[in-house]
Amino acid sequence: MVESRSTTVTGDRRSAIDAITAVAAHGSESSLLILGERGAGKSNALMSAYTRSAIRPVLVRANPAEAAVPLSGFSAVFSAVGDPQITQAAADLAIGAPDRTALFGAANEFLARLRSLDLLPTVVFIDDVDRMDADSREILGFIAGRVAGTGIRLIASATAAEGVLAGMTSLTLEPLTPLESMELLAAASGPGADEGTLQLIAQEGGGNALALVTALRKISGEQLAGRAPLELPMRPGSAVKAIVAHRLAGRSESELELLRAVALSPVSDWDDLLERSDDDVDALEELFDQGLLERQDRFVSCADPLVRSVLYWGIRHADRRRMHEEMLERVGGDDVVAAWHADAAGHGGAAELARAAEVLFTAGLERPAAEYAERALIAMESGRSDAAAVIRLAQQLLKAGEAALGQRLLYFARMDDLAPAEAIGLLLTSAAAQFVRTGVAPDDDISTAVDLHQHLDPVASAKLLTFAAALHAVRWRTDDAEYNLARASVLMEDAGLKPTSLWTVTTALVDRLQGRTSSLTNPVDATNLVRRPTVELLVLAQFLSLQERYTEARRVISLVLGRNRSVAPLWSDFVNLVGIENDIRAGELHRVLAVDADWPTRATARYGSRRALLRATAASLADGALVADLLDVSHSHATAEHNPEVIARALSLRATLAVLGARFDDALEPLEWLESLVVNYPDPNMLRHRADLVETYAGLDRMNDARGLLAKFEQSVTQHPSRWATLALARARAIVSSDLEAVSAFRAAVREFQPQDSPLEYARTLLAYARRLQSLGVAAEAERTYAAARAAFEAAGAPRWASLVTAASVPATAVRRVQAVVPTLAALTDEEREIVERVRLGHRNGEIAAALFISLRTVELRLTRVYRKLGVKSRAHLVAVLSASQSA
Repeated sequence: MVESRSTTVTGDRRSAIDAITAVAAHGSESSLLILGERGAGKSNALMSAYTRSAIRPVLVRANPAEAAVPLSGFSAVFSAVGDPQITQAAADLAIGAPDRTALFGAANEFLARLRSLDLLPTVVFIDDVDRMDADSREILGFIAGRVAGTGIRLIASATAAEGVLAGMTSLTLEPLTPLESMELLAAASGPGADEGTLQLIAQEGGGNALALVTALRKISGEQLAGRAPLELPMRPGSAVKAIVAHRLAGRSESELELLRAVALSPVSDWDDLLERSDDDVDALEELFDQGLLERQDRFVSCADPLVRSVLYWGIRHADRRRMHEEMLERVGGDDVVAAWHADAAGHGGAAELARAAEVLFTAGLERPAAEYAERALIAMESGRSDAAAVIRLAQQLLKAGEAALGQRLLYFARMDDLAPAEAIGLLLTSAAAQFVRTGVAPDDDISTAVDLHQHLDPVASAKLLTFAAALHAVRWRTDDAEYNLARASVLMEDAGLKPTSLWTVTTALVDRLQGRTSSLTNPVDATNLVRRPTVELLVLAQFLSLQERYTEARRVISLVLGRNRSVAPLWSDFVNLVGIENDIRAGELHRVLAVDADWPTRATARYGSRRALLRATAASLADGALVADLLDVSHSHATAEHNPEVIARALSLRATLAVLGARFDDALEPLEWLESLVVNYPDPNMLRHRADLVETYAGLDRMNDARGLLAKFEQSVTQHPSRWATLALARARAIVSSDLEAVSAFRAAVREFQPQDSPLEYARTLLAYARRLQSLGVAAEAERTYAAARAAFEAAGAPRWASLVTAASVPATAVRRVQAVVPTLAALTDEEREIVERVRLGHRNGEIAAALFISLRTVELRLTRVYRKLGVKSRAHLVAVLSASQSA
């Protein structure tokens, strides 16, 4: 009995490719059928697995021209394996099985011959097996469940599992997610493509890879760059028509007629649809049940954008115009539905379409809203309205976090007639959207706007400059922030105004970054912050975090997130990132994985440097996969964004992971890079790298460098004291201390910690202590300290980092130093060994003298001789050597 199972992959194609590759690399023979509709990406997934296969791969593509030739596909598959004996066996089967009754008997004989050949393991990839002749499908499906012992693994793709193929273990590729669609389009379009344009195509593609690529190829260069509006729904090609024909197979004529009526516009009116005949109402319910239609409030729309595209463009132009006129009469006062039909009939304009888009977007109907907005741009280009309604829609989109679509609308809007305050207000929203989406502030636009409006409206201009300064400050671009703050200050002084609260808190953050004393020292009063703008609270939260006022920073972040609808969704993701960054600085990593897992999956989710760094941190706390790649992505984005803060944090994470694993050669470069940044950020609490660099130098046996850096560290901590610096400095001092002083130095460093201190820094100190104990040869105490370090990492929310804490991670140089001073005890006299044993047990000299009935002076003299013979310099060193000698 052949057991089969099926799996559905909804989303990440990488997971599908991994699953296919796992089957290909499995230790025993197996088979897999990859299912998906035309254009789902089956061939690409198969090809990706083919190129990654660790076992010898063979690729066979079905030839539809041979579909009428019995067993032609089967012969092609096994001829491709390249073994003459297999080729002959396949030919014998084809000759010996003239009818279907003999087919499966011949297949069993073929399998027996395969098992007798002792073939090298081979993976046969068959693309579009369902397009082969019927006999080949039958026999391949039969063989797929019985490949054990043959050396052959079969992986095939098909649109549907029919006949014997249905018995194969299968993996179904569902439509691409919005994010996957965007990634595919971005890769296919290359640089210079407008993100808003790609987002619209992603919405129209229905998650079908072929439809997405086809749509992308049909638009003009101007449209791709975002300089010309799209015609939506997009015109379908033959491939999309074939896909939709398959999806609509078996639908009744009444159902199709109703679908055409709904497809005429992005949304239809529910009440209007109910006024149709009873047959139409029954068909309507059936279409809802089948998932072809969807309803939200009073609006009904096609759930599948490809179905709508085919049905819409399948109606002749003259018939469409007539139907629009009829629908315009039917819906009457319905402004939303009527706006579309009026425009299509030549009676409407951009303002009506933009207002309708606002209603739809507010109702959560993003795809229909985008279609209305795009039609409004076409109407505006033809001169059928002013741009005011489009600008309002753009603002709504920007505030809601739809930055790409909002900025796309602003490109087409004419803003020359706006008053200075209105123009600057619009630029503020646009700048925020661009910053959140790309990590970059539009400096040129801001500078141009200020130059244009500062004499007409200095207050609004100062507000814009202060906002720009805040965006620079949160990225640690202190020079740019100070420049904008100075310009804003001049404008406010000329207008006789005091600095705004945003100006004050941004100045405080810049001062903190540059190591200057800040005036913001009072505890945060939440009641005074309720009405403050979001960007001001974000700056304040980062300032408090850098001040090590982590609890207050959390309160501010909670206040922002607790505003519900009053906080623009534009900022929500960024606020979460700032909150996680505060937790990481506090040494508490518990929420990193949860926030990463809950990150928005919509197509507009941000993938800037901050987000990539969060993903890298989460990966390091999970299975460790892709950490290096994600750090490279984060660093690359941060470089493009001119974001020194994320560059520093990415370098720090890379170095931290290397130090945890005692890979000091890998840690050296990022840590010395961070050291080069100290000139810009002199406060050691900013970069937080010097304790790790001291440990790295020590781990590489560069003790002079370690001591020299320690002196710099001590000086900087004196000038810029902080709690983290005090704790990290104690760790660094203990690392550099001599063998004679190491144990007491580390104990002092551990005792320095209080319950409210960073649990992660506590774990780092325990780890360094355990490594030093092991290097001294104190095996039992080292293992106890390793256990304490692992527990501390787990308490900090970093259980996987705890798994890196092993005795094996002690640097080889440290072990060699211990081995060089572990002598034999044979050189000691019996009296000396007696004293040494009592020292090992922790007895003091006076206790030893009393127990052995000798004088204290005698004990001291004998210990002096022991020190000389064993080459040790202190009691602690003696205990370490004794423990190492015992463990050897």
